[in-house]
Amino acid sequence: MVYYATTGLIDVAVVVSADADIAPAMRWCREVAVAVELVRFRGAIPRLYELERYATGFRRARPAFFRPYDSN
Repeated sequence: MVYYATTGLIDVAVVVSADADIAPAMRWCREVAVAVELVRFRGAIPRLYELERYATGFRRARPAFFRPYDSN
């Protein structure tokens, strides 16, 4: 994520995690003007404070996000 942000290959990073270990990478992306969207899961919200600090926006994950893609 940091590589793509610093080389200008992305303008938005989408993080689907509740692990605070990714917070430094999110902070770095924000420092180089790359938006960071956070997808939250129910039950993980109390652990997401640090991630929310560096996210430019967030939304709650819904079961529909994880349904198989139907190309028909």
